[in-house]
Amino acid sequence: MKGRRGWERGLKGDGPSLRPANRAIIPVPRPFKMAAMRITSSLLFPMLLFLAGAGRAQADDLSAVFAQCAACHGADGIAKSADVPHLAGQHELYLFNQIKAFKTGRRAHKEMRYMSRQMSEAEMRDIARHYATMPR
Repeated sequence: MKGRRGWERGLKGDGPSLRPANRAIIPVPRPFKMAAMRITSSLLFPMLLFLAGAGRAQADDLSAVFAQCAACHGADGIAKSADVPHLAGQHELYLFNQIKAFKTGRRAHKEMRYMSRQMSEAEMRDIARHYATMPR
């Protein structure tokens, strides 16, 4: 469909677009496509390795945090003391909000405030997810 002054209206998957009416589609020769794919994959693979290594390092960091949590809440998320809550099987969002409340000081508890002071939001989410997936 012709639009204003030599521009053609077309529909793409993300909505209407304008492109020049006289623009010809030029096929890209196969060797160039293959070279582009090789370059993309050669850049993507090291990036994936880097991200996998970062995830492994974060898991190692969290294992130290889980060891600290286990001192009071138990390795299986079931506390041995009556005044310490069980974490295993709790809802993930509930656990995340409680850790966040300890960090901000909205929920007062000296040890939990100390434990959560350096946690990032991602670490809080990972810890909450870890205990939420444990059986009660």
